[in-house]
Amino acid sequence: MSNLNAPSSRHTVDGWLNPDRLPPQGAAIEIQLETVHAGEELTVVLAKADGTKLASKSLPVNHNDQNITLHFASQYFSKDSGRLKVYYTVGKDGPSAALEFDISDGFTGGHVVDLSAQRVPVFYHNGKIKLPKNLPAQMSFARPLTGATGYKSSNASVATVDSAGNVSALRNGSTTITATLANGDKQQYSLIVTGLVGLEVLASSATLNNAEKTCKAVGMRMPRQSDFALFKSAYGNQMGEWLPNLAIWGEAIGADSAWTFHPHTGVITGEASEKGALRQVAGMN
Repeated sequence: MSNLNAPSSRHTVDGWLNPDRLPPQGAAIEIQLETVHAGEELTVVLAKADGTKLASKSLPVNHNDQNITLHFASQYFSKDSGRLKVYYTVGKDGPSAALEFDISDGFTGGHVVDLSAQRVPVFYHNGKIKLPKNLPAQMSFARPLTGATGYKSSNASVATVDSAGNVSALRNGSTTITATLANGDKQQYSLIVTGLVGLEVLASSATLNNAEKTCKAVGMRMPRQSDFALFKSAYGNQMGEWLPNLAIWGEAIGADSAWTFHPHTGVITGEASEKGALRQVAGMN
């Protein structure tokens, strides 16, 4: 079995290649070789996932530089190309491990940001998002369109987009990102954000009974103990900077008691919910 490393490409991201973003010379393939291969012939192959060869390039390995970059023309990377792979041989060694990737639909292809696996907590206060200090990279991505003069999100509460096409996901939901070209033409793609764990303050104080009614009225549920623990872990004492010095009601845990979370002290505890006890109201969405 060959011990050659797989090639890489600056034009593939998370197993996808966007043909709309390729430069005129095509897709760059980068290969790093050990000095022992200097003077040998390198052959790089572009193929379909089933092994059907689409193109190949051969060149001698330079004695002074074993970091090699070559390009395959953009014509090989159309939206109907299917899954592709790139591998190489050098001298009598190989084939190498393969770089495998799919072809995206370009700018107009739909995009999904699914953060279910990460359970990313997001806090909303007075209708505004308050992000934790450490965010997963998946919450932001770039999809610029060559020649675009501006971008707009149809639902900025779900995701925003800046003048360079950089998108930031904010809330579960859907939106449409539209790019405007210099001649006035527009192109757009749909964006779906899912998997965010949202906690939203609904009232500054209420009894437990009224807190439950408030959450139900807006289609939310009361926070669980595990929800409070998740937000405490992600935000630390940040929530205390935005909220008053009063605990937040959680779900009921028995007769006349419920979980509470104090945003200033970080204490999560079961608390008596006797008639008249007031706490902040927050719902999970």
